[in-house]
Amino acid sequence: MAKARDIPGLHADLSYREAAARTVEVRGRELFDHADNVLDTSDIERVHDMRVATRRLRAVLEIYEPCFPRKQLRDVLNDVKDLADALGERRDPDVQLAQLDEFAAAVKPADRPGVELFAERVRSEQGSANAALAAAIAELEDSDLRGRLAALAASTAAPEPEPEPEPEAEPEPEAQPEPAAEEHDGPAATGTDAPSEPAPWGDSLAEEPAPPIEPAAPEDRFARPEQPVPPPPAQPAVSRPSTSWPERTAPSEYDDPTEPAPPVEPTHDWGAQ
Repeated sequence: MAKARDIPGLHADLSYREAAARTVEVRGRELFDHADNVLDTSDIERVHDMRVATRRLRAVLEIYEPCFPRKQLRDVLNDVKDLADALGERRDPDVQLAQLDEFAAAVKPADRPGVELFAERVRSEQGSANAALAAAIAELEDSDLRGRLAALAASTAAPEPEPEPEPEAEPEPEAQPEPAAEEHDGPAATGTDAPSEPAPWGDSLAEEPAPPIEPAAPEDRFARPEQPVPPPPAQPAVSRPSTSWPERTAPSEYDDPTEPAPPVEPTHDWGAQ
């Protein structure tokens, strides 16, 4: 199998489109270079090399698909696939005949006629596949596959369309703080300033400057108006019975009459307080 050719100038700094153009150009030229004497059945390796070249070209076209015009790429890919199928039909009898030759040399001389009979059938299939391959190559020459591959590679050299810039969103206007309402005394409280009438000539008040207006103290929004605190309700007087000490300490039959009586305390009226 022929080794793939190197692609000159292919490195990591190339753009995707430029890499596609160089790769397709080399793989396309490599395919048609293997077409020389591919119909010669005595050298079956030429068919194999050309078939491998079609696989490499198909892989490149599919990898760089976004770089090419869709319709041109589809037509080229279909032609390359048809050529690969024709090469595969020719490759199968070539491999079988090579194996039959080795098998005929290994068997006994008495068995060789049977191997040769089977080999003739395979050679017939090889001839039919070779005729189909010749027709496929002639069709590709008529459709100028070589030129279409070159045009496909050149189409990637066109500058990429620049994306249209997205319109910038207009900034939302910032909300302006509402001006605080100023407090004024007199006519200014209604929102209109009443013009003062000029003083008549000779009036001493017109000559004196007006006293400065002291700014009003800021109003506390959270302050509550002062309310008079009601007095606590009067408690009703509780009348308690007044009991004198002699009544409370009346001697009983169990007391000792010889003991002196306790001193009498003054009566205190608790309800009078």
